[in-house]
Amino acid sequence: MTPVIQAQTDTIQSDQITSNDGQSWSANSHQRREPEGLTSSLDDILDTYSLPINWLPFDDVPQSSSFLHSINDTPRLVSGVDDASTTAPRSLETQASFTNLPEIHEQSLQQDHVSALIASMASNNERKAQSSEISDDPSLPCIKATHYSDGAGFRESRAERYMRQRRAAYGEDHGPSPDQHVQISWISDLDARVTTARQRNEASSDIPGSIFEQLMSRLDSHATSSHTLSDFAAHKERLLAKSTFQLFISLYFEHFHPVNPFIDRSHLSIPLWGWSLCLATAVVGSKYFGSEEVSRFGDCLCCILHELMASEARILASVGLCQSRQPELLRCGYNALAMAGHACLRLRLLSEDDNIGSYQDDQSLEQKWITWRFRETRRRTGLFIWLASCYFSLASEHHPCLFPDQPQLRLPCREELWAAKSPQAWFKAKSTGGNVDSISFSAEEASRLTVPEVTLELWRDLKSQHSTNSFATIVIIHMLVHRRWNAKEYLADALRDMPQTKQSNMHVPEGKYLGSVPEYIKWRNQCCDCLDVLHWEALSLSARAEGLEDPVLLHLHLARLSLLAPVRDLFALADQSTLSGMTHMTPGSLYHHDTSSLEPRKMIKIWATQDRYKARLAVIHAGAVLWHVRRYSSDLIIEPFALFLASLVLWAYGQTSNIRKRYESACTMAQSPLSANEDSMSPSTTTQGSLGSHAIGDSMSTRRRMPRAMQLDRPMDDELVQYFIRSGEDLCLPLEGVDDLCAAEGPLQVLQEVSSLLMEQHKPWGVSKTYARLLQDLQVPQW
Repeated sequence: MTPVIQAQTDTIQSDQITSNDGQSWSANSHQRREPEGLTSSLDDILDTYSLPINWLPFDDVPQSSSFLHSINDTPRLVSGVDDASTTAPRSLETQASFTNLPEIHEQSLQQDHVSALIASMASNNERKAQSSEISDDPSLPCIKATHYSDGAGFRESRAERYMRQRRAAYGEDHGPSPDQHVQISWISDLDARVTTARQRNEASSDIPGSIFEQLMSRLDSHATSSHTLSDFAAHKERLLAKSTFQLFISLYFEHFHPVNPFIDRSHLSIPLWGWSLCLATAVVGSKYFGSEEVSRFGDCLCCILHELMASEARILASVGLCQSRQPELLRCGYNALAMAGHACLRLRLLSEDDNIGSYQDDQSLEQKWITWRFRETRRRTGLFIWLASCYFSLASEHHPCLFPDQPQLRLPCREELWAAKSPQAWFKAKSTGGNVDSISFSAEEASRLTVPEVTLELWRDLKSQHSTNSFATIVIIHMLVHRRWNAKEYLADALRDMPQTKQSNMHVPEGKYLGSVPEYIKWRNQCCDCLDVLHWEALSLSARAEGLEDPVLLHLHLARLSLLAPVRDLFALADQSTLSGMTHMTPGSLYHHDTSSLEPRKMIKIWATQDRYKARLAVIHAGAVLWHVRRYSSDLIIEPFALFLASLVLWAYGQTSNIRKRYESACTMAQSPLSANEDSMSPSTTTQGSLGSHAIGDSMSTRRRMPRAMQLDRPMDDELVQYFIRSGEDLCLPLEGVDDLCAAEGPLQVLQEVSSLLMEQHKPWGVSKTYARLLQDLQVPQW
């Protein structure tokens, strides 16, 4: 079994965080690469890091009104970056010094504070139970051919049914379609949906009156809120109404929460800090309304939340900002993410802490259940912050602010337990897991392995027996992929330090393609094997759901793309191939990347030829991304980038068709192995004599039995996939809207198709339109 490459990226001098006197600061007793942060108004920022993430119940520190800053005191990027510019800066030189960050007061984590809060929540549980979720049971149109028994002679597929229901839901939510020639303003649409949501709500408001009053008080007292919301002055009363916020919050729990289940909805009703969680969930929920104007209003709230986040470390604010189409908000979001990650480390959210919210012997059953939920909330919050760091590091191709060895947490519990509304419901859900006896809450926690333990077991044994839900599986996926940063840096350092005299027969240029390094090949192959194990599990879940694909599959496809394709070179080639000559402000252009000695075109040529097996596998997963998003989209955080990267992979592969054919022809004429490493050798060229003739015969027989065209953006069985990887050079590769990927017009047709997907009206994330405009601006470069 191939061991995990032990990367040595944590001590890279250029990214160390240093204090004013030059001494490096250590997080978790290791020197780590930290993300570029914010530099101005640093003293104001440092004071806030001792304050809590105040929607976590165990950071029980009294709030102070002093941590509301004016916009002039808000941290900004250093000079040299034009906030109004639509083009990318050369670099994001925003390294901050965090040496003097104050230590967290141990008194803030004392058990008596948490116990008192638990007791208080238990005593008020009956009152909180009255606040129920908005019912979401829209009556969807039904066609007669749903089943064979309907008598139509055919039935609709599961994918068609899901797409029909999705269109019907958006048609109801977003009002009449353009084909109906009915002009309804966005504010009228908002009023209608608020009214509908109010009618569906069977109980009192999700937001208690006192919490909403506190929220409005915070907004009113904020120095720049009036200016920030000035564009919506005419509709301010309706936009800031309690019923509107309740609608946005319901959209959050309907769309965002199922894939990112780290918030306990009951915490929205807790005094002192419930208002901030209401604002954070409303900000993200507004993105799912489906209106450009409401999305801009959400951006405004996100700006206000970010300014408060300097005091309260709001991870949801950074998610909203990092997905914005506005360049200044995009840059602000990545800095906010760095701050959230740093606060996550200081609050030790990535490690189990039994001294926080521990179980007490004198607690009632209900209090122990609330304690369990507090501890699970803390665990899930830490994992989500870590995952957000993973997501946006992939999109920016920049080192993450939180590294893969940092989550020392247990796996999240099964979703049935997390969704339980009472101790009785919890025990009922637990009994369905195989244990008929009602074990204690603490025993349930202790029965779960930690994230590193499960990842190591998967790596070592290629078995996954402990991924209890989609959220846990997504964490394991990114634990695997996250190692690519370590591996790349480790191998890059090794190649730079390699004495040329010892390898006189091997030329190692400074910009060597990693896919040609044997150590990296072994690591990448093992990682792909682990992802295959998780993929088969996800497909089994899909089969039980009548073919409905789980969002985990999109994470798996994106993981393969990030491993199998030269992402940074694809970004560079796209930047060099725009018709307008401008650099679009995407996450990938935020940071200045060291350019290799090889031009992006040369690196991509190597990828398409010498590493062609992995290039073809990347093409398979790129097509699968399009299939999944068209039919099973959940509007995930990663979806815009997954579409964008998939389009670049297909675009680049289609352009290199002639190059690949010339390479194959030259290798066939030479009658020699195609590459010096086993991952790039063709099976038909590694045998000699009669063995070679038999292999060629078998290959010809296989070709006659296989199709001559493969639809890349439709499901394929494993045999077809492996055939395409081995012998797919001569196949026609159509996709929806694309006649043949490798034809002259194929690459441009792919760009048009994906840009249309990104520009769909209901897409919640503004960055989708930024990606779409870049794809529309691309041309096919000269090779």
